[in-house]
Amino acid sequence: MTMAESDSFKGSSRETALWYGRAMEHLVEVVLELSHARDLATIMAIVKRAARSLTGADGATFVLRDGDQCHYADEDAISPLWKGLRFPMSACISGWSMLNRQSAVIEDIYADPRIPADAYRPTFVKSLVMVPIRRADPVGAIGSYWAQHCRPGPERVKLLQALADTTAVALDNVRLYAELEKRVGERTSELETILANIQAGVLFVVEGQIVRANPKAAELLGIDSASVLVGMPIGLSLRSAAGDISLLEADSGTALVKALDAELQLESRHGTSFWAHVIRQPLDPLIYPGGAIWLIEN
Repeated sequence: MTMAESDSFKGSSRETALWYGRAMEHLVEVVLELSHARDLATIMAIVKRAARSLTGADGATFVLRDGDQCHYADEDAISPLWKGLRFPMSACISGWSMLNRQSAVIEDIYADPRIPADAYRPTFVKSLVMVPIRRADPVGAIGSYWAQHCRPGPERVKLLQALADTTAVALDNVRLYAELEKRVGERTSELETILANIQAGVLFVVEGQIVRANPKAAELLGIDSASVLVGMPIGLSLRSAAGDISLLEADSGTALVKALDAELQLESRHGTSFWAHVIRQPLDPLIYPGGAIWLIEN
């Protein structure tokens, strides 16, 4: 059913109910897609397609607020609209929607004083709906456009606004995800600096396998680089000069790791022996089953 047919149809409430049910099912699918989005490009790709399909429009646009301007960031339409362009908030309908925190339904764009007619003349647009993203404090807007005069019913507008509300949540999630990634990156960089400069060998072992090592550990064990240690069994990496490796292998490959604090004579890959203070500290088994941190001091 086309947009004009659905909105002018007066005879069958059953037909309208069936259409609305299908639209709601589609909206649920879109919500699930947006919940997995981790960047702005993905959000815009999902939203522009959904805006057009949910409203039956000939085009849709995704607008972001950029200070006192509206950035027409993306679009999906039968012919080009304004992708990549910026307009003053006071000079476009998306800005009006954001500033007034409400939707705009315009059946004839050339009869509405809020529309900058010169910007629309090169396009196919005759009618439109614009809704704000995050109504309490708008950060953008979503628009649907038609090549023929029509006035979309309230159900269509509600669907578009529901999409915009979901988009607001997705944008917040992306921002939080980016902040988390930044913090993790900063902490990882700090950890790498500490591990690179600490004067003790550090090994992170999970179920008997080395998954992380610092340069000092490689130096003590006579290994060319810390990366070579990754993937090696802890029992083969730490070799007892006396041939007694029972203390070192006691927990290798098991989910339950015991603590160890001992003075051991170890042998490096170069054949030189040295006395070392070896500490094995188990990690939380619920997070790292069979995990432990090993410290080796010469």
